[in-house]
Amino acid sequence: MALIGTYTKYTMQPTEELREVVITYPEADKMDASDPNIDKAGTTETIMEPLYNEVAEDIDNTYVNIRNYAIVKQESVDYDYTDPENPIALGLNKSWYVNVNFAVYESLEAKELDPANVLDYGDRSFDLPPGDRNIMQWAYEKLKNEKGFSKLQNDL
Repeated sequence: MALIGTYTKYTMQPTEELREVVITYPEADKMDASDPNIDKAGTTETIMEPLYNEVAEDIDNTYVNIRNYAIVKQESVDYDYTDPENPIALGLNKSWYVNVNFAVYESLEAKELDPANVLDYGDRSFDLPPGDRNIMQWAYEKLKNEKGFSKLQNDL
């Protein structure tokens, strides 16, 4: 099971255009003593940084493989902030999701020759599928709806 076809890899590339960023450092008593900017405590500086553009690169004839997936339980506490100084815990919020790790290869042959030699890799998270679904099949279908994967099809 895999996806084959054209994978679109997105990267952020700096442009020659710069923007001005003003940084105000807190007073020394509000900074950790090990902060590398401790000598700038209480000051403001202006730096220039490049603007970035998203660049898309189509890579033809790829082989995309889901390496693994994990079902993850996430817990967080809901609060009532009517009184911001004294928030009240309302209860525990539990949710579940599937985290999918994928790898993009030049081809099936390239994967079989050296599974560590990937063109790209990453992960995506999705809400849990219905209980009657095969998670791997479902995960491949979900991936095809993600940015960069729309030109891929199931490897039959």
